[in-house]
Parts: sequence; C-alpha cells; structure tokens
Amino acid sequence: WLPAFRAVGEAQHLPSAAAALGVSAPALSRTIKLLEGSVGTELFLRSNRRIELNAAGQALLGHLRNAMRLVDDGLEAVADSTFRGSVRVAASYSVTLSHVMPALARLHARYPDLQPDMQSLDAAKAYEALKKGELDVVFLEEATGDEELLIEEVDRIDYGVYASAQHPLVTDPPADLDLSTCARHGWVVPGSTTPYDDWPPDLPRNVRLRVSSLGVAIEACLVLGLLAHMPDAVGRSRHGGLHRVIASGRSQSLYAVRRVPMLDTPDRVAVLVEAMREVVAAMRAADASSEVV
Repeated sequence: WLPAFRAVGEAQHLPSAAAALGVSAPALSRTIKLLEGSVGTELFLRSNRRIELNAAGQALLGHLRNAMRLVDDGLEAVADSTFRGSVRVAASYSVTLSHVMPALARLHARYPDLQPDMQSLDAAKAYEALKKGELDVVFLEEATGDEELLIEEVDRIDYGVYASAQHPLVTDPPADLDLSTCARHGWVVPGSTTPYDDWPPDLPRNVRLRVSSLGVAIEACLVLGLLAHMPDAVGRSRHGGLHRVIASGRSQSLYAVRRVPMLDTPDRVAVLVEAMREVVAAMRAADASSEVV
C-alpha cells in the first residue's frame, strides 16, 4: 500500500503513477481506497479526473518519505556505502563554476568512490525534486523555508562590474568612476528568464546584447568589449582576462538546500557542504591577501 500511495501522492495523476509501478490505474485506485480504509480517513481530494493530496495525505507523504529514507540511510551505513555511489547536485551556471566545481575537487580527493551527478537547475521544481529523492542537494541564491528541508547559508556572494583587459574603463578609468559611469557604456545583460545579474533595478544601462547564460555573457565581454555584472568569484576565475572595473556593492546569499538528515552521522551531502565551506573560506583568504598586496 505505502509504495503505491507514495507514487500516486508524488505524481498526483493515477495513470502516470500506475505506469511507473507497472499496474493498471483501476488496480492502483483500489489499493489507495484500501489504504484510506485502513487509516480511517481520506488522503486525496478527487474531482473529475484530478486527484491531489489533502492535508492528511500531505502529512502521511512527508512521514513516508522520511521513513523510507531512514531505512535507505541505515542500509548504506550498515553496508559501509555512505561515501560510495552517486550524489546528485544542482546549481546555477555561475555557482557551479565558482563554488561547486572547487568543492567537488576537494570531495573527490577525500572520497574517490563518490560519483557526483551534476544536473541542470530548475529552481521552480528544485524543492519537489529534493523531496522526491531525485536530487540530493541544491545550491540556490534564494531559498524559502520548508519543514521537510534543511536550508543552510554557505556564502555571501559579492558582485562587481567586469570587462576585458582592453576595455577603456580598465585601461584608462576616470577618476570619478562609479556605477553611473559604467551604465553609460555598452552592456551584455541576461534575458528575462535568466536572473543571474542582480544589477540595481533603479539604474538603467546601455544594453547592447541580451543572452541566456552567464557563459555567453563572459564571451561577449571578451569578444565584443561589453560590460557585465557578475559574481566576483566568477569574474576573477579562469576566464581569459576578465578584470573587475568596480565593486557594485551588491551581494546575495548562497544556500545549500537538502532533505533533513535522518541519521546523526555525516552523509555524502554533509561532506559536500563542508567542502563548499572550505572553498568559501579559501576564497575569503585569497581576497584578504590580495587586498593587503
């Protein structure tokens, strides 16, 4: 009954859940009815062809997910396989470059049997993917509370204006250089569905190009001589000659979001988050050292 309930509760569509389980939709519907009879309450709201969890069903689904995870985690601990196998990670392009990849390098050095699986980030679906067990950890610039998830701030990301080494604001910056001066030059900015920029909304820019990814924006800076607003950790990394024109004063929190741990012992996500914190500490130390120099 319980695996059938979980499949229907997560799909909230009988035919899809039945197909996933390899049973017929009528048979699955009867199983759900038997479960509701056993617990003494309805678990779903039914209308025409729709079926969705009610409050009791949502509570039971949360408990069931935790119970199944507790068994899985316990089996891994007994089999000594906690630090072997896949760890599924999702993050934005910029966070992947600046934070996740250095953290994965540290992780691989300590736990070579772990196999990170980097997946594309759909922030709107990230929480549900975590709850379903489709992802292990997501790194997000914005996070909202959820009782099934653990949300930890791992960094505060600073932003700056970046350009190629040949840009006039790099080769011959004016004495009164500020963001307004920068705004008058040509810019590459994100498209409407790509919120990596975090530019002050009340300061219009001379937009010359809109792109869908930060990687393309970097190329536009290098090839087309445009300015871009991006995280310092990305702009200062290995991108063939980007230079920070000016700090913008903008910053944004970076969060690690995962399911609440079931066991008291460290797991594969915990060691990845710890590696991320070490990367952040190393970046802060490097920034402090460069300021002294």
